[in-house]
Order: sequence, then C-alpha cells, then structure tokens
Amino acid sequence: MNDEQDDFAQYCDRETFAAFKALSPRPHFGDPVALDQALEQRAEEVVSIITSANGHLYVAGQQEILRTPERVLVRILGSETDWQQLKARLQASRRWLELLY
Repeated sequence: MNDEQDDFAQYCDRETFAAFKALSPRPHFGDPVALDQALEQRAEEVVSIITSANGHLYVAGQQEILRTPERVLVRILGSETDWQQLKARLQASRRWLELLY
C-alpha cells in the first residue's frame, strides 16, 4: 500500500475503492510475511469481498507469492474445486488481476 500521494492513488476510485490490508510494514525486510495467517484471520471478510459483484482480487509481487493466497483460499472455501471455480469466474469477469515477476 502506497501513501495517498504516491502512484497507487492515481489508479483507484476513492469513492468505491477499499483495500484489504493484510499486513503491516515489516521492521526488517528479511522478516517472514505471515500472509496466510492474515488471510485466515479475516476469512469471512475475504470471502465477502471476492464473492461480491464488485469485489476484485489483485495479487502483486514475485511469482511465488501467488501460492500463498491460493492455498489459503482453498482452505477457506473448502476445496480446490470451489476455489478453481471461483477463480475462473473472477478471471472471466476481469476481477482477478496479477502483477507477478
């Protein structure tokens, strides 16, 4: 998450955009990221966002970062099949966005 004056602010509609902040800044870059725990702790909110008609899922970072939310979403939704079906619907409606490198 960038500050409001940074480039991120130029790419969202302030009236309808609310980011799900799963993590706070780490004091040391080498510290592990507990993304899985953050998503599981807020599972109800995550499911509500991604199953709503306006919900989008945006994953950015190194390629391996994608494994964590997908693994957690399988657990939250109850099965690999349920997650793959939801992901397919998100992709078809252009509500699944990835910026991976």
